[in-house]
Amino acid sequence: MAENRSAASQQQAKLRTRRARRSGGGSIRRLFLLGVVLIALVAAIKVKFPVQLDAASWMVRKTINAQIYSMTFKFTGLERLRAEDLEVIMPTAKPFWWWLSSGPTVESSLLQNPLVKQASFSRCTWYSVKCFTVKIIERAPSAIISLQERFWLVGEDGGVIGPVSKSGVTGSLLPTISGLERFEATPQILRDRLLLVLQLFSSLKKPSTGVAIHPVKTVAFFGDSDVLVTRATETEAPDYVPEVVFALVPPEHIGEQVERLAEVEAQLGSKLLTVQRIDLAFQSQAVITFKAPTAEPALVKKAGIVAPNVRKEDVIAPQRGRRP
Repeated sequence: MAENRSAASQQQAKLRTRRARRSGGGSIRRLFLLGVVLIALVAAIKVKFPVQLDAASWMVRKTINAQIYSMTFKFTGLERLRAEDLEVIMPTAKPFWWWLSSGPTVESSLLQNPLVKQASFSRCTWYSVKCFTVKIIERAPSAIISLQERFWLVGEDGGVIGPVSKSGVTGSLLPTISGLERFEATPQILRDRLLLVLQLFSSLKKPSTGVAIHPVKTVAFFGDSDVLVTRATETEAPDYVPEVVFALVPPEHIGEQVERLAEVEAQLGSKLLTVQRIDLAFQSQAVITFKAPTAEPALVKKAGIVAPNVRKEDVIAPQRGRRP
């Protein structure tokens, strides 16, 4: 009995296997026939309506690309730059999932623009996947350097922003720095000298003495660390503000020299119009060079100041801030 039951069970199992194979084969055949019909239908439509089918296919591809590659960038901190200037250097041909984990790469690409000092890249919100915030800190131009008969715009950090035309130099209010050719033309040495000049600019803008300091027009290196500075003035006497010599090394003495300049000019008072140069490249005194007497002191009279008879050179020792 047991053997008969086992044989019957095996026979039934074989029958079920055959039925499953026939059913699976039928499904595959039906799917194959359906695919053939669809291909034939598409071919017929393409023959009958080729333009419409191409337009529909293009719209489908465009919609898919828009969902994958279309992102929204919100720029902040732009003053001289435009958003378009930065988007052209960003790797925009990337899917949205790439942007979610590639912030440092995007920030590095933004720093390729010389006007960008710092850049940060983040999502607009924690749940955003296609909206990103780009925060930019621009490199503010601080001066123009003249180097090998070419002019370059530099930022407050000593970084070169870009070239400037000669006409742009003429119409610019930024100070011009010259004489850098005397140093070895390595980027680090030039940058170190520029940073010293920029430190001088910062000190001249806010002297601790409270005496007004005129904005710088030109800076000319004539030694390893000495510079000749000319300053702008709004008075009708164009040479009312004397030129000044500063020593940029050691840099910790730059602020003291600016304080000494303010004190010397305050002591000179109305005699300042007769001064040609103030040399502060000494630790405890200022060497004053006076102008030669003029036969027609028209500018002096116009400014309401009478130039006295003075010596060609004189030395003023400030009453405070002396150094041994």
